Amino acid sequence: MFPIPVYVINLDRSTDRLEKIQRSALRHKIGFIRVPAVDGRVVPASERLGLSELLFRLRCGRRSLPGEYGCYRSHLETLRMVADGTAPAALVMEDDVEFADGLGEAIPALVGLMPKHSVLKLVHHRSGGFLPLATPAAGLEVGVCCMGPQGSTAAYLVTRAGARRLRRRLRLMSLPVDVAMERAWSTGVDVLTLRDNLLPFMDGRRGDTLVGTSEEYRAVKFLKLLRIPSYLFKGLENIWRMAYAFVRAGLWRVRCQADG
Repeated sequence: MFPIPVYVINLDRSTDRLEKIQRSALRHKIGFIRVPAVDGRVVPASERLGLSELLFRLRCGRRSLPGEYGCYRSHLETLRMVADGTAPAALVMEDDVEFADGLGEAIPALVGLMPKHSVLKLVHHRSGGFLPLATPAAGLEVGVCCMGPQGSTAAYLVTRAGARRLRRRLRLMSLPVDVAMERAWSTGVDVLTLRDNLLPFMDGRRGDTLVGTSEEYRAVKFLKLLRIPSYLFKGLENIWRMAYAFVRAGLWRVRCQADG
């Protein structure tokens, strides 16, 4: 038995992805709960509830993508399922990553490190300014990043209490979900990360079914002059991120010394 519930977000039209992750789960003897993803491409702009398009444009310097809305709502629904469950923590995955050897053994050690309200990223696109906190198992380094955003919600652990709080704090969409979830200074949910990805991307590369392609991102960007509000917002976010990372790292070391 896998130590915690596993939720996999998957679009109904992505049957090939589902088949691949089912084969991966069978190979590693892991059961999972499929979460039907919200397909933002079929939701009219007038029906994108919970999205502040104005705030999104000011913060991001571009229009939101339909796929971003679908991804955001899909993760909120998954967090609801985690919050309504009975397990103390859960593994949430998108369908563009697959399971890996040793995952079942690593999970208890990682969950054991997590504060009550927390997320631990198992997959990211970058880990600049990594500040190590603990090494719970061979080859695993848990820490915080003072540079970011790290990007990606492809796979993460979340505590039940953390899921409840994230659902409340992220009800209004004004950023992509991966960026919004990393804002520990705003959500009150600690964000830990592994230095290196624990799970591989499917077929060794990032997928684009949930959100969009690089061409779609470029098409919705504003001219540089119109992006000034977003530059100011991101600069302030960098200050908050660094402050959070150094404070969290300091408190962790104080706790470890007290426990020792």
